[in-house]
Amino acid sequence: MSRRLEQLKFSEICENLSRGKSIYTKTYCRNNHGAYPVYSATNNAPLGNINTYDYNGRFLTISINGLAGKITIFDEKFSTNADRVVMLPKEGISIDYIRHVAEPILRNSVKGRKGDLGKNEFTKLTPTMILNTYVPIPLNDDNSFNYERQCELASIYNNIEQQKKILLDKLDILSDISVLIDKKDGVSFKKVLPSELFIPKNGNSKYTKEYCKNHKGNIPLFSGNTDGMFDKIDSYDYDGEYLTWAKDGLAGYMMIHSGKFALTGHRGILIPTDICQNINLKYIKYVLEPLFRAHKKGREGDLGKNEYTTLNSDMIKKMTETIPIPIKDDGSFDIKMQKELASKYEQIDEIKTELAQRIISLTDITIN
Repeated sequence: MSRRLEQLKFSEICENLSRGKSIYTKTYCRNNHGAYPVYSATNNAPLGNINTYDYNGRFLTISINGLAGKITIFDEKFSTNADRVVMLPKEGISIDYIRHVAEPILRNSVKGRKGDLGKNEFTKLTPTMILNTYVPIPLNDDNSFNYERQCELASIYNNIEQQKKILLDKLDILSDISVLIDKKDGVSFKKVLPSELFIPKNGNSKYTKEYCKNHKGNIPLFSGNTDGMFDKIDSYDYDGEYLTWAKDGLAGYMMIHSGKFALTGHRGILIPTDICQNINLKYIKYVLEPLFRAHKKGREGDLGKNEYTTLNSDMIKKMTETIPIPIKDDGSFDIKMQKELASKYEQIDEIKTELAQRIISLTDITIN
């Protein structure tokens, strides 16, 4: 049996690429409510349910707005709006195989705002772009589609997805373990409002890209990005060790800074109060960040992706939940125990990072 792969255009493997109807809006769904879902750009839930349907069966669909290039297979009576296209494959083409091999290729071809690490994204594809996209197709010696090989490869890809799910479940378990650390036996804790320890303050909106061009320097400027600096400028607003949080974008994620730095309006800083003595900022970051993330508002997207959320200083000031701080017998904050617990949190984070890298490596596997 031949195992030859040939790069073919979508137009060569499908009879038609049917775009959904623009009339299907939320208002239309409300006015024509029924049992049949209408799918839009999002993959995890329908736009609404109506009393008619355009497709009945198992079909491969592709998002062309938002998270463009994301592929979902629906097996039901359904319709799609203009943010999604439906593929009608030629005989001998497995949509399960196409789902696995075509999505990363399409995702790499999208146009628009990709955001940070694929998040806060709004990208586009057109049906013409999809039809002109090449994907690897197994062929027989006579150049006919090798359906059996496609199914075999699809099964391998499914096994990889299952392995990824197992690793993701382990990440969830580690998150639960993190919550239990602050209930360590033999350690006393005091529950403290974040506002008792810190005064939240928004960064300065004057720091724009244009400002940075005109004020080049060596002082780091941080914005909503959670894994690096925005730019370097010639002045600073803060000097010392501080906790900051992403105010916009992936709101609530925190960073620890040391030395001279400045913040844009998309980031906030926690200014220590008078009672913030013997406090380890690394420990505070681990116990406070989940609370901040729980209070964010905005578009969370699919499985945490395509997110644009907000958490400003006023929202933090209104929080009524407390965080646990280890204390000594005399009731004072125990910084030694904070450091010990922070070290345990750090170990868990390292394991999470390792698991995440393994998940990414599974994603990058190429099967021939």
